[in-house]
Amino acid sequence: MGDNGGVMDVGWGELLLLAAVALLIFGPDKLPKAAADAGRMVRKLRELASTAQQDLVPDLDLDGIKTDLRSMSDLHPKRIISSAMSDVTGPSTKAAAPAAAASVEAGASATSAEPKAAGPRLDPDAT
Repeated sequence: MGDNGGVMDVGWGELLLLAAVALLIFGPDKLPKAAADAGRMVRKLRELASTAQQDLVPDLDLDGIKTDLRSMSDLHPKRIISSAMSDVTGPSTKAAAPAAAASVEAGASATSAEPKAAGPRLDPDAT
C-alpha cells in the first residue's frame, strides 16, 4: 500500500501500461476526448457520493436507535419474569433475602429430614 492508504495504488509502470493499452484501443485521435470524458465521469461520481453522504448522515438518529435497542432489551423474557416476580413478592422480600439465604445455608449444614422453604411460592393455578 502506498501513501494514499491503498486507494488506487498505481505505480508509474502500471500507469504507462494503461496509457499504452488506452492508446491502442482508442487511437491517437480519440484518446484525449476519452480521457476527458473519463475524468468528468469520475468527478461526477465523487460529487454524487459526497452529496449522498451529506444527505444521509443527519438523518441517522443514533441516539434514538440506542434508546430503541435498550427498550427492546427490557422485553427479554427473563427481565419480564423478574419484574413480575418482584411486583408479586414486594419490596419486603428483597430486604429479607439475605436473611433467608443465611437461614438456608444454616439449614444446609444441619442435618434435617425435612427440606426448608427458601421463600414464598407462587400458586400456578391462582388467577
